[in-house]
Amino acid sequence: MRLNKIETHVAWWNEISAGIGLVLGYLCYFLFWFFTPETVIEIEVVQPEYKAVEIGRIPEEIFSEKYPSIVDLNVLDKTKTVIRNVPQFNVDGSPKLKASIERFSGLGKATVKSSKVEILVPFLSTPNFNYSIIKGKGGKGYRAIFTPNEYLKGSDVYYHHKVVHFSEGNSADVFAVRTATIFAMLSLVLFILKIRGTFINWILEIINTRCDSESGDD
Repeated sequence: MRLNKIETHVAWWNEISAGIGLVLGYLCYFLFWFFTPETVIEIEVVQPEYKAVEIGRIPEEIFSEKYPSIVDLNVLDKTKTVIRNVPQFNVDGSPKLKASIERFSGLGKATVKSSKVEILVPFLSTPNFNYSIIKGKGGKGYRAIFTPNEYLKGSDVYYHHKVVHFSEGNSADVFAVRTATIFAMLSLVLFILKIRGTFINWILEIINTRCDSESGDD
């Protein structure tokens, strides 16, 4: 009777252990976040200067009573400008850079990592637009909608992009999953303890069967 009660408690624990682990994981993260002092760091960040510039023109949206042909789309007179933020360069080809002091905060030790990033310049391809034709309002006529066919071209000019990482910047989800994993491992241990008797009996049955077989052969 006592053994049955123990097995019942073990089975109950195996069913709820993962959920308890998740809840405790989030609770542990909250306590960690609440009692750990915040680390604040200020660094100089350098970024390219950009300016809104017209990089080309594409046709405006049109309406047609009948389904427009490609010829109709290519002879449109009404166009609209395509404005994009374009990086600025000095006369010698070097990028115009602006420096600013930015503040970062997080938990644990702060580490600043710098990576070399190429400055990309937006251009329009040839043809310089894509289009789609859809039904007009109320199902009457057709609308031709145009979007820029653009790409980014490398400039062979680079700048150093800085990123701040914090050693204890783990999310609550990570804490929860780790705690749940620990509880799941504990459930596995309890499960093994629960079936140890059955496992031992199974091994003994195999040994006895083999011994009986050898005795029969004699």
